[in-house]
Order: sequence, then C-alpha cells, then structure tokens
Amino acid sequence: MFRLLRTSGLSLGQKLALFLALPLAIAVLVALLVEHTLYADLATNRAVLQATTLVEQRELLTKTVLDAETGLRGFLLSGEPQFLQPYHTALYRFPAVIVSLRRMEAGTPDALREVNQIDMLFHQWLTQAAEPRIRLRQLTPVGLAENAQQVYEEILLATRARRQGARSAWSTHSRTAHQLLARLLRLPLPNDARAAWQGLNTEFNRYRAHPDANIEAVLIRQTGRLANEARRADDAVTALAPPGNGNHLVDRIRALNNRALTREQTKLASLLAADHGNITGAEIVGFGGPLLAVPLALGVLVLFLRIVLRTLRDMTEAAGAIAGGEYTRRVPGERDDELGKLARAFNRMAERLQKRQHQDKLIAGFSEMLQTCLALDEAYHATERFCSELFPGTHGALYLINASCNLMEEVTAWGERQGESVFAPQDCRALRAGHPYVVENPGDLPCAHLPQSTPIVSLCIPLTGQNKILGLLQLRAAHPARPEAVLDQRDLAFAVAEQLALSIGNLRLHEVLRQQSIRDPLTGLFNRRYLEETLQRELARAERHAQPTSVIVLDIDHFKRFNDDYGHDAGDIVLRAVAEVLRKAVRTEDIACRYGGEEFVLLMPGTGSDIARERAERVRAAVAASTLVHADQSLGALTISAGVASYPDHGDTAERLIKAADIALYKAKRSGRNRVLTAD
Repeated sequence: MFRLLRTSGLSLGQKLALFLALPLAIAVLVALLVEHTLYADLATNRAVLQATTLVEQRELLTKTVLDAETGLRGFLLSGEPQFLQPYHTALYRFPAVIVSLRRMEAGTPDALREVNQIDMLFHQWLTQAAEPRIRLRQLTPVGLAENAQQVYEEILLATRARRQGARSAWSTHSRTAHQLLARLLRLPLPNDARAAWQGLNTEFNRYRAHPDANIEAVLIRQTGRLANEARRADDAVTALAPPGNGNHLVDRIRALNNRALTREQTKLASLLAADHGNITGAEIVGFGGPLLAVPLALGVLVLFLRIVLRTLRDMTEAAGAIAGGEYTRRVPGERDDELGKLARAFNRMAERLQKRQHQDKLIAGFSEMLQTCLALDEAYHATERFCSELFPGTHGALYLINASCNLMEEVTAWGERQGESVFAPQDCRALRAGHPYVVENPGDLPCAHLPQSTPIVSLCIPLTGQNKILGLLQLRAAHPARPEAVLDQRDLAFAVAEQLALSIGNLRLHEVLRQQSIRDPLTGLFNRRYLEETLQRELARAERHAQPTSVIVLDIDHFKRFNDDYGHDAGDIVLRAVAEVLRKAVRTEDIACRYGGEEFVLLMPGTGSDIARERAERVRAAVAASTLVHADQSLGALTISAGVASYPDHGDTAERLIKAADIALYKAKRSGRNRVLTAD
C-alpha cells in the first residue's frame, strides 16, 4: 500500500490528507461526543443550581415557621412583648420566601399547589391560632391573677382583724389591700375587668371609711369571684402555650414542606450523580478516543481535548462553586468558537444568579433594617438607601396617605425628583384600581401625579395593610432608552412594597401602643410611670447644668363628694377638666401627668420654687374659675390644693422631691384647702 501510494502520483498534500482521513474522522467523532457531553453537563449544572436554591428556600421556610411558633409560645407563657420578636421576624420573612418559592416552582403545578397550600395554612394559623392567642394574652396581663389573689387575702385578713378588734392589724391589711388594688388597676386590663375592679376599689374605699360587717361580706364575695375569674383566665392562656395545642395547622405546614424538601433533596442527589456520570463519560471519551487515532493526528487530538476538557473542568468547578455560594466565579470565554459561546452563556447565567443573590441579600438587609427601626423617619431613610441600590437606573419615591386620607405625601425619594410631592389619591391609577399600574408603551395613560410632557416607563404599587391604603411605591426609568430598569424588576418591586407595607403598618401600631403605655387613658396626660422615668432624667440634667427643677403636686379638694353625690361619670368629668387646665398651663418643656386617683403632678425643668408657685397659683385660680355641668346639673365649686418643691432646695432625688411636695400639699389641705404651699 505504501509502495502504491509512493507510485500513484499523488501529491504530498493528497497523501497526507489520505493518511489523516481516518484519524481526522475519529477526531471529529470524538469532538462531537465531547461537545454533546459538555452540553449535557451544562444542563445538569443548571438543574443542580436550581435544586440547591430550592432546597435552601425550603429549609428557610421550615425555620420561619418554627420561629413564628416559638415566639408565640414564649409570649403566651411570659406575656413579655420581646418574646414576640422571632414571631414578627418570621412574619416579615414569610412573604418573601413564599414569593421566591412560587417563582422557582412556577413550572411544577403540583409543587406550586403545595406552596399555595402552605401559604394558606400559615395565614389560617395566623388568623385562627396565633392572633387570637396573642389577643387573649394581651387581655389577660401577666400578674393579674397573682395580684387579685393577694388583694383577696389582704381583705380577708383585714376583716378578720376588725372582728377581733385588732385595730392596728386591720389598718395595716386594709392599707396593703388598697395599695395592691391601685397596682392592679395600673395593669392593661380589658374594659369590663377594669370596671369590675374599679367598682371593687370604690366599695373597699367605702369600707375603709366606714367598716361594716355587711360591706365585709360583699367585699369578700366579690373579691373571691374576681380572683377566681382572673386565675381561670390566666390558666386558660397558659394552657394554649404547650407545643401541639391547637398547632395542627403548623404540623401540616411542616409535613408538606418536609415532603417537598425530601423530594428536592432526592432530586439534587440524582442530579449530582448524573453530573458525575457526565464528567466520567467526558473523561472516557476524551482520553479513549485519541488512543484509536493514528500517531499523525495524536498531537491535534490531544490539543483539542485539552482545550475541551479544560473548558469542561472550568465550567464544572465554576458550577460547583456557584452552588456553594461563590457567585463571583466565572469561566474564561475569550474563544470565538462554540466553547467560547457556551462559556459566555454560562457567565451570563452566573451574573444573573449573582445579581439575584445580591438583590436577595439587599432585601434581607432591608427587611432586617426595617425590623430594627423604631420610628417612621428611620424607615424612610432605610428605604431611600436600599431602594437606590435595589433599583439602579431608576428614580423613585415613597408616598404615605395623610391622617385625613385625602392626600398622598412624599416622605422619601431617590434619584431625580419628578412629579408631584403631594397629590390626591384619585390622581394615581394604581390607587384607584387597588392594584399595581405600569406605563410601558407610548400609548399608555400615565398617572396625573407624574410629568405629562415626557411620558416614561413607570410603575406604581399601592401599599396596603389591614384592608386599607397606607401609601404608594413609585418607580420611573431614569432614561427613556432603558425601560428594562423598571420592567425587569417588577417582582422585586412587589416584594419591597410588601415589606414596606408590613413595616409601616407595624411602626404606626407601635407608635399607638407606645402612646397608650405612657398616657393616662381618662385624661390624656402622661401617667405615673412616664413621670418617674422623666423626673430621674431631668434631675440628672439639672445636676449636670446646675439648674433648678420644680415639681407641683396637686390634689382635687373633696373629690369623693363628686363621686358620692353625682356618680363616677361626674368624677371623670372633674378629672378631665383639671387635666385640661394643666394642659393649657404647661410650657413645651413641662410635663403634666396624672399621678394617681385625683392627684396630679406638674414637672417644670429649669424653674425655681418661686416661679413654680406662681404657676401653681394660676392653675389653682383657673380651676376655681371653671364651671362644670353634668346631666344638666351644676357640679358646684371645684378647687385644688397644691404643694411645690424644688431641686436642690427641697430634695436631691426624685423620691425626696415628690415627698417634699406631697407634704406641702397635705399642709395646704389641713390649712383649709384651695391653696398652694411651698415645701419647708
């Protein structure tokens, strides 16, 4: 054959081609097999990435449900609001996890139904189990049963002492019962329970003034009944706390999620095995094929296989690194052939994953930042900071509806400010329709609050909570030529809007609860707890700056007469009238509070005793000049007595200062009432 080729008259090139024909055919076949294996491996790697992300989200869902259940149980057992922190954190996190799972399971109807069922069960658990239990615990404060039992025991001891003629013991036990009743009434009781205990308090005060066996029997019977009711209510709340009590919905959620998690873990293991098989097949083809080729083509084949295997190894390692969380990993893609295109496609996929991971991290940080905000202003600053990072290439703003629900007011913005900062809700098509509104085509009608001269791609998302509009999140493309800055980030904007709606609603509720905790519900003045905290702080400031600070303790003269002669409603009118006089008399820096019963305290930082006494005299005169009417009947003359004490002349601590003013008050009472005296 070689002799024939030598004598055949073929050129050197033709002979070389003839000798290389078979090895080149083998090389082409090997290349095709390797390319096929490479594409299969890439598809497997993509599936591995998706399965890994799905497993992480399923595990996060399990943790979220567990945090919600644990926080609820801790609050039911202790009654302490801080135990609800994991519960609220889970409520913030749950919608984002569900949105992520729905997006990833969109192509699997059965799995998507499971996600929707979990979402429904979780909200069913919230409405049927969690929220009713929280409300029940809030209606049954911790310490109510214990205080009620102590009141009952002290009243029993007081009545026994009176029957035995032990006057000193009777006085001690009745005074202790009175103090316990006052402490119990400062608890956040429901209205009906508060009314019952206030009625008992009134009856007990009447008994203290005029001890009587008939009143004793009523007191003992009424106190025992209320104590038993408080103990039964507390036992009922505590009985709801153990795991498994009414938590069948949570068990169903766990069962569904664990079943899906097991399925995804099995799928992930299968994909990893397939990926290993693809690599093994590529190695067999890559190394076995060249052994069949002739030595003349060996160099070409080895070079080709080295290139292919290097690219394959780089992509496999990069896929494994990305699956492990290293989203910055890339594959070299400088070649212009199919391997280069494949590498660049892989890199684009990795960039999208990195961008998604960065967005998820920002959203998680945004959610965590919102959870730590104590006021709406902090939430506004966090929104401006994070939205400028979450939505590059956009301008945007956050609007909140005002208290009258007739205007939307801009509270924060990022990028270039455009459109109206204040507008009527009907000017926004999203608020009118009650769902997001997007302007993406030249023919779409923009909202009236946006610039009309140069229509641009925009997105308006209403913020809703408790079935009412809270605000509006608005996005606009920063440049008309780049509408994808808004259109490609709609899902992200919806998730951000949900977080904002939850946070704003919770912060507003927190502000209402804070006001309720430091305000007296009857008069609207600050309560005793707030005064004690503030007085300590003001005395420290007065000591630091060497300035005086005064307190005025006021007491309504003959207050019991109003309750006895005209009823408790008249007594409430008297208390509110005195509170209104104090509210008008105080400066911005003064603190007026209801100290307890018919006693009020006015704290005046930076004021000496002489000026404080003048202020007290004006208050006394204003009260004496007031005319009160209840049920078309005049309540008669209303007067107050007051005692004034100043730091540092009459005391250097809060307790001594209040005590000095209180002593001056009682001297004013003994001197004939309707007067103001300064502490000695």
